Amino acid sequence: MQIIHLADTHLGKQQYGYEFREFDGYELFREVIENAIRDHIRLVVISGDLFDEPRPRNRALRNAINCFKELSNHGVKVVLIPGDHDYPKRRDTLPLYVLEDVLDNVVLLGVPTSKREFRTRYV
Repeated sequence: MQIIHLADTHLGKQQYGYEFREFDGYELFREVIENAIRDHIRLVVISGDLFDEPRPRNRALRNAINCFKELSNHGVKVVLIPGDHDYPKRRDTLPLYVLEDVLDNVVLLGVPTSKREFRTRYV
């Protein structure tokens, strides 16, 4: 099985405060996804900091969803492992749960049981 491993993509980050740097990140992420499809990858593992903030920009969330849908269309599974930028400072739901809930090819791993319990009870 062929696998691609990514980490620290920080989708939504405006490096040095420049909006065009945010779009550079989306373009690079899209390129990796297109290469994965072209190379018949079966699994994409993203270990930490998919987004730059625990409450990602709408553009960042939309880009991730579109890329993961494209992977799903080609039978590619996605495993997400949260990093420190993915956890909200207050008790709140991880945005990664949303991806797992709405996309059939996304699985979230490495979340402490207590956080999963909070999610199920209050969401």
